[in-house]
Amino acid sequence: MAGGLGSRLGAITKQKPKPAIIINGKPFICYKIDWLLDKGFKKFSFILSYKEEILKKIISQHLSRKEIE
Repeated sequence: MAGGLGSRLGAITKQKPKPAIIINGKPFICYKIDWLLDKGFKKFSFILSYKEEILKKIISQHLSRKEIE
C-alpha cells in the first residue's frame, strides 16, 4: 500500500482509508489478501494507522470467510 491519507481522492477517503475503498463490490484490501492466499501465504502482517479500526474489521470479516489453517 502506498502511504498517505488519500487526500487526492477527496470525499472518498474522508470516512475510510484507501484500502477500504470499494472496487467492484469489495474493499481493495480484500483483493490483496486473496492474492496472498492464492500464492500460498498463510501468515502475513498488516501495518495500519489511519482509521485502523475500519481496516481491522474488514480484514477480520474477510479472513473469517476463508478456509485458513
